[in-house]
Amino acid sequence: MTINNPRLTRRALVTGSSSGIGAAIASKLVQDGWEVTGWSRRGTAPSGVQAMAVDLCDDRSYQEALQELRSQAPWHLLIHAAGQAAIQPMLLLSDMAWEQQWQLNLRAACRLVRDFPRLMPRLPSTAEPNQGEVMTNSPRPMIVLFSTVAVPLVLAGETPYAVMKAATEQLTRQAAKELAPMGIAVNCLAPGPVDTPLWRTVPATAQQEVLDRLDPSTLTTPEELYLQIQSWYHDQSTGAIAYSRASR
Repeated sequence: MTINNPRLTRRALVTGSSSGIGAAIASKLVQDGWEVTGWSRRGTAPSGVQAMAVDLCDDRSYQEALQELRSQAPWHLLIHAAGQAAIQPMLLLSDMAWEQQWQLNLRAACRLVRDFPRLMPRLPSTAEPNQGEVMTNSPRPMIVLFSTVAVPLVLAGETPYAVMKAATEQLTRQAAKELAPMGIAVNCLAPGPVDTPLWRTVPATAQQEVLDRLDPSTLTTPEELYLQIQSWYHDQSTGAIAYSRASR
């Protein structure tokens, strides 16, 4: 099943679209016929994706980009793939290190979950003037956030990252509850390691230690993640946290 309806224009926003998971999912959406806009600090995105330079940690940059989205509403899908990890012993973490993790890995998600639903179609009974198109015969609007297998693995050195992602999982559940009456689904992908530039910076011994604790002990692929999003459209899921690998 593809998450595409040829009779209707579908618009998706993908954050973190310049590389890694965000770029791969943005490309898949374009192949499925979606109109895709990509946000990234570098302002780059794969072929077929409208790229915008947006710093999610900068208030002015975020608000200006949001205003641009309003002029193109309605939007039907948000993939919030932007994020960053830092590996450092907890006792050596500076206040700035905590702040950086909070700004991008949690605060940005909270703001998008608050603001993006106003740009999405909604059920007729909850529609308000100038608050998004009314859903008629369209797939359920969806917001997809990202957690990580580092949460259940409790990996040393990843405390701020894992804490923010654990909070993102609860944000998913809370938002799914509150947005359900509007017909908007909120789900969360929690992948294991993916072959991205960030993963390649991890020492080989540390990589193997992580893989040995996963079942199966292999890297997650962007294709797996995209298939999970497709399955959520198929079964109308909301509030789901999908781990791509079991921990052991």
